[in-house]
Amino acid sequence: MPQMQLLQMALRPRDIVYTPDTIAKFLVDFFRPSGRILEPCKGDGAFLKYLPNAEWCEIAEGKDFFQWHEKVDWCFGNPPYGLFSEWLDHTFTISENAMYLIPLYKVYYDFGRLKKIHQYGGIKSICVLGRGEVAAFPFGQAVAGVHFQKGYRGATQTTIAETRLTKRAADGGNAAPEFANFE
Repeated sequence: MPQMQLLQMALRPRDIVYTPDTIAKFLVDFFRPSGRILEPCKGDGAFLKYLPNAEWCEIAEGKDFFQWHEKVDWCFGNPPYGLFSEWLDHTFTISENAMYLIPLYKVYYDFGRLKKIHQYGGIKSICVLGRGEVAAFPFGQAVAGVHFQKGYRGATQTTIAETRLTKRAADGGNAAPEFANFE
């Protein structure tokens, strides 16, 4: 796919959804990635604040994830949802693990995608954060951090991280959500 066409696709307004710092910190603490880490779409750098040695791509800054071909231990971030199938395909060619903050339905609604996930390995764990607004996303579907692992054949551990928004946060303020993990 030509770079300009990809840039236009990746910059669609509905695909630009920045991760709040509190969510980025929570997911880094929850999944604890190690080794060589790539943040494939850094946006404003929320995950990079908590992954200080991570490498990054950002198409708006001329570093195209689809041009990255070096092997990494982890891809970790919030991908453009409109390109999720292509994104996951490329991730599986370069990474041993991936954690993506995504609407949960993106994993399960397509049989072909499920087959590709199975061929890669599987879903090691899912941390469900709640509805999209918990992460300041403009939709109501469940959002989760999903950990894909190459060669994984075990059961998928699912954690529900109940989110309690303060009244100030629910009213559009800047108060951070609090999380309580339930296994």
